[in-house]
Amino acid sequence: MAGVARLSTMRNINVLVDKTGVLEAMKEELTEYPERLRKAVLDASYPYIWDEENVGRAVLRKDIVFNHHVFQHSLDLFLQTLYALNKVYFPSWKRTEQYIHSFPLKPKDCYSRMQKAIALSVCAETIEESYAIWRELVEELKEIVEEKEINNQ
Repeated sequence: MAGVARLSTMRNINVLVDKTGVLEAMKEELTEYPERLRKAVLDASYPYIWDEENVGRAVLRKDIVFNHHVFQHSLDLFLQTLYALNKVYFPSWKRTEQYIHSFPLKPKDCYSRMQKAIALSVCAETIEESYAIWRELVEELKEIVEEKEINNQ
């Protein structure tokens, strides 16, 4: 969702000179995270975080390169969901720890558990353990999303 990253850039840009006021107007427009965008990002990412078929293949094959692709895709969708849930424009992978620590809506010990799952995902012998940790994080995020969606209706 490169478009959301662009919105984040515009939202957080430090404007030094803006003679026409266009940039400041854009920043002002982006102050509040639109509910329509939140719903679109959740619809596009949340249902696809856990790809049972590819995760099963990654665990079975213990192919590090294939696993990297599967895990990376899942992690990206997880972060897209987490940021949208917290109504924060997903800027990039930079400063992820800082952002996650600031979020009120997140799984317990989210960042440290993400780190552990990532670390375990790079070794064939620990791929299964990595996905066990990752699955718990995904399930906890799922509970938070569903609870939030029920309360928003």
